[in-house]
Amino acid sequence: MILSPYCIGLCLSEDLFNKELKRLKLPVKDWPEFVPKGKDARVHLFQNGRYLCCILCMKENKKATKSEIIGLIVHESVHIWQEIKLINNEHNPSQEFEAEAVQNITQRLIEAYYGKSAL
Repeated sequence: MILSPYCIGLCLSEDLFNKELKRLKLPVKDWPEFVPKGKDARVHLFQNGRYLCCILCMKENKKATKSEIIGLIVHESVHIWQEIKLINNEHNPSQEFEAEAVQNITQRLIEAYYGKSAL
């Protein structure tokens, strides 16, 4: 298990995303678009006190296969990792640390999407 000062979450609807933004006490004028038109997903980053919150927003796609959904989650997990590296001014993490970080982020998001019991 990797402990970090980063909160990582998943929102599968605009309503859930708006509820989370309210919970984070973000001013309404600063709310970003859930998922931009023409995109399937988007990672949003917010500072909440000393914590960084990374929220993956995904549109529901009933036609997508399980492997396509997992592939999208992996793709977005890499973006989360890239942002964490930038924020920490980390330019050269070891390959193993980087792989473990992306794996951890990906697993957490897949479990959030499917639920632990469904895997």
